[in-house]
Amino acid sequence: MTQREEAEKKQEEIYKLWKAKQDKYEGERDEIARKYIKERREMKPMTVGKLLNILSELPVDCTIASDSGWECDPTDIEQIWYIKEFNEVYFTQKESEYSNSVTFEDAHAIVYNAIKIYDTYED
Repeated sequence: MTQREEAEKKQEEIYKLWKAKQDKYEGERDEIARKYIKERREMKPMTVGKLLNILSELPVDCTIASDSGWECDPTDIEQIWYIKEFNEVYFTQKESEYSNSVTFEDAHAIVYNAIKIYDTYED
């Protein structure tokens, strides 16, 4: 077997491993999405209508922050995303230079075609 044939065989093996891993990931991702949708349908989540009723009682210049429990203090809402498939709105923070986490855009916007409806840095 020539060096080129060996390299092509090795490349084909690597592709097969990558493809198997990708197929497994997509299957797991789909299962997680199905579970998530089922759980969300069983909940009585906050709706835009409820939120608007609550916010209508507050001063219009009142700021909004989020406390996910991960941060020490509430953080600013820097982006708002809408995922049509789930009929959900997400209030997010952009990834900071100190964060090792995946951004919302990386994790959800691409997978679920989320639409960015607000960005504090583009306003």
